[in-house]
Amino acid sequence: MDAGTQDLTIEEVAGRPTIHVEEAARLLGIGRSTAYEAARRQELPTLRIGRRLLVPVPQLLALLRGPLAEQTPALPGELVSFGAVSVDS
Repeated sequence: MDAGTQDLTIEEVAGRPTIHVEEAARLLGIGRSTAYEAARRQELPTLRIGRRLLVPVPQLLALLRGPLAEQTPALPGELVSFGAVSVDS
């Protein structure tokens, strides 16, 4: 698989302050166009510096953890809640 298209993990980006929108797309498992559309709709946190559109990693990780991120931080390898999605046991 091409290095530019391989999947990313949370652990690989956790120490970085920002990532490119394309990297966020790979991390989320969505396409590049979908990621840019989500950024345009402000569903994906972004930071514009000049012509570059970057995704702040701390905000992205908080988004992935859901609304209770401050109370229940996810640990590496732990399953992450995605807000309204629930599973009945």
